[in-house]
Amino acid sequence: MKASVIKFFADPEACLSALQKGRIDAVVYDRPLLLWQVHERFSGSIRVVERTFDPQAYAIAVPQGSALRMSINLALLDAIRSDWWQETLHQYLGPT
Repeated sequence: MKASVIKFFADPEACLSALQKGRIDAVVYDRPLLLWQVHERFSGSIRVVERTFDPQAYAIAVPQGSALRMSINLALLDAIRSDWWQETLHQYLGPT
């Protein structure tokens, strides 16, 4: 069995450069950020796989009982269901 070596890099661009040059075999990082980096700087030479190891949820905090909660939730739902959302994802992350 081949020994595994884990390398750490200062930023995602540095690890993706190492991957592109064949100095490492794979990169594990936040998927949306990897998609953006690959789309912007490494398009065509690196592929981001579909597998997500640890999905993360995000939240917007409002005081308990806030009248803003419902309007924020509805606005977010409207946004992510819109063509604008899909176009924006494609613009910054490429085909997902």
